[in-house]
Amino acid sequence: MVHDTVPAPPFRSNTLRSTFREPNLRGVTHAGIATRDTQVSGTEDGQLTLWDVKMAAPLGTVRPTKKPILHASVSPLRDCVSIITPEALRCVPLTTDGMFQGGSACSTMAPRPMLDCVWNSKTGELYSTSADGAIAVFRDQPQF
Repeated sequence: MVHDTVPAPPFRSNTLRSTFREPNLRGVTHAGIATRDTQVSGTEDGQLTLWDVKMAAPLGTVRPTKKPILHASVSPLRDCVSIITPEALRCVPLTTDGMFQGGSACSTMAPRPMLDCVWNSKTGELYSTSADGAIAVFRDQPQF
């Protein structure tokens, strides 16, 4: 028995709404959603930037490390951004209005390489995974 298959319709791509460009921004290694109106990006030289999505413009920039930022995720409380570098999982503090605090102070949460991290919006916990198969759960907000 031969079954005729109907070809799938061609993929319809979304229209490009905006492009984020900053003259000093080089080698973007990660981009993610911070809030409905903001995005966060990390670069190969350790720069972390918050972007206004509607204006396609940077809101603030900080360089908490000189290592590449492989992943960045804003906490559900909007009080910090967790970042993964080749060396560690760190947290960069945010002000109450969601901007970077002065300076580049950040706390090291896990002094070993991590692969990914995600915040639990209900509990405020941060889950991270490492190459050795470990899953770390951080229950307390980092102290800055």
